[in-house]
Amino acid sequence: MQHTPHLTPAGSIALTAWQYCFVGYVCGLFCATYPGPAVLCGLALLGTVQNWRIPGYILLCFVLGCLVSMRPGPEYGEDKARTYTLRGRVLEVRTYPGQRMNLLVGDLKDLSQDQPMAGYVLWTWTSPPHIPARNDTFEATLRLRPLSGRANFGLSSSQDYWQRLGVRWQSYAQAETLVHWDSQSPGPRQRLMSMVRSQLPSGAAGATLMALLFGDKNDLSPLFMDQIRRAGLSHSLALSGLHLSLVAALGYALAWGVAMIWPGILLVLPRQKLGTLLAIPLAGLYLWMGDAPASLQRAAIMLGIMALYQLLGRVRYLQDALFLAAALLIGLNHHALYDMGLQLSVLAVAGIVLFVPLFSQAWSRFSPVRWYLRPFNGLLLIIVVSLAANSLLLPVLCAYFAETSPHLYLNMFWLPVLGFMVLPLGCIGVGLVVLGLPESLTHACFNMAGLGIQGLEWLLGVLDTAGLLDTSAVVRPTGPAIVGYWLILLAVAWLLTRPDSRRAFAFLGAGMVLLCSPGLYQAFMPGPVVSLTVLDTGMSQAVMLRTASGRTVLIDGGGSWNLDYDIGRALVGPALSYGHPPRVDVVLLSHIDADHVRGLHYILKKFSVGWFG
Repeated sequence: MQHTPHLTPAGSIALTAWQYCFVGYVCGLFCATYPGPAVLCGLALLGTVQNWRIPGYILLCFVLGCLVSMRPGPEYGEDKARTYTLRGRVLEVRTYPGQRMNLLVGDLKDLSQDQPMAGYVLWTWTSPPHIPARNDTFEATLRLRPLSGRANFGLSSSQDYWQRLGVRWQSYAQAETLVHWDSQSPGPRQRLMSMVRSQLPSGAAGATLMALLFGDKNDLSPLFMDQIRRAGLSHSLALSGLHLSLVAALGYALAWGVAMIWPGILLVLPRQKLGTLLAIPLAGLYLWMGDAPASLQRAAIMLGIMALYQLLGRVRYLQDALFLAAALLIGLNHHALYDMGLQLSVLAVAGIVLFVPLFSQAWSRFSPVRWYLRPFNGLLLIIVVSLAANSLLLPVLCAYFAETSPHLYLNMFWLPVLGFMVLPLGCIGVGLVVLGLPESLTHACFNMAGLGIQGLEWLLGVLDTAGLLDTSAVVRPTGPAIVGYWLILLAVAWLLTRPDSRRAFAFLGAGMVLLCSPGLYQAFMPGPVVSLTVLDTGMSQAVMLRTASGRTVLIDGGGSWNLDYDIGRALVGPALSYGHPPRVDVVLLSHIDADHVRGLHYILKKFSVGWFG
């Protein structure tokens, strides 16, 4: 279906009928988990419709999404924790900083009973001797426990997420766990990872290159990753469209080189199409190297669609590619909707689609005249794209992480280094390894790439020592407040193209009301005089008292024996700040055991505390 040429409701092209229906279907999928926000988004979607026939189709797709999301999962019998000798197959591998990984294991068989087992196992392994690959099979004696997760108000439960994927059991293992892996030669990806790892520089440089090239974060130190997080640069190490586009850009650079050596090829293939044909295989190789997480799949599908449009000579719209990629991924597996990486990547691209065209239209009016501004176009584009991507992400990041980083300016320094030095040289180094060229060349290439990472490590260390990497705890927005924020952004973008639109003003007013909804609800519908909540912090204690006026008392802050896990930042702080400012009137500590005190460090540092005793 062809687009209409006018811009509505914002700088992006108007949605087509199937795109309206797809958004309605997604709202329906979310309805089982977030009914209020899902219904509000559906109503807002109906408010943008210009064609009177479309609302009926949207409602049908919304109902279909509700039915799909509410479909009951498999029924299991009563589970009890016990030790099993089992055989299984690795379905998915996720690595984390600090030598930790999660394995999703299926095809289970209880060897002692010689019977298959229903469901999957989520196996958390600390300091594993090696990183297995997908489809590796093993035999091991593991203690399996029924899947459980911490459940606090306003926080998404990991148990719900894993249950959607069919996980029934969880297990924990240390380095010394005896596991017998079936004797088979490692796959090509594992062999390549081993060859590259042996030639990387040591320290953060080599660990970061493994994360950028293969998505393997196992060797990253928690301290360095914490600095990355506080600097607002976490997205640069999570494989996504940013990295795929940088790798694809190597294809266009290669096209220039080919054209210089063989100019006649441009008579057959224009340089842009030649670059596209060279970029596609490079992007495919990077997708394979990164083990194809959902965010990278989304980016690869979008790149393929845009390339196909270019080769066919059709007009390319980023919006079309985004919708087609999301529809394909969610259509094949609707549980992908709950993948945080996919959510954040889709919202980031949606922000770019919404606001970058508006900037381009404004900038094109005076950019050709003021020629001396052209050298700054690249830097300005990085700033604009970063702001546009974060515009829709902001409330979701606040909801997930309960804090924001004021240091997004560091992207201006790091992203050019990543895009023009670290990742290209890393990819070239991988190519040299594959070609079997002398190790001196590959070492030199990887070491040059590592210089950029070492510079980042030094800069973050200096800023951290000076106290300039602090983050701020923020109010975690409720679902209606997030929808209200998005409506305000939509209305602003709409008014920039059609200042006389009454519908845009209506969206602006509705967004303001929803954004203020937590305060309005508290003012007009006060809850109990005092509520007491025992937070679910595992084998520790944190108790919250809150009055109807919002005054809060916290008794103990929970804690964990794992020094790399800050329960205050992960659980206690987000629960306290859900729909409320990061403020505690009274903090009481009963005694100084680790399971009561460690979670208070974050609260006392980041929250406004009236009195501590």
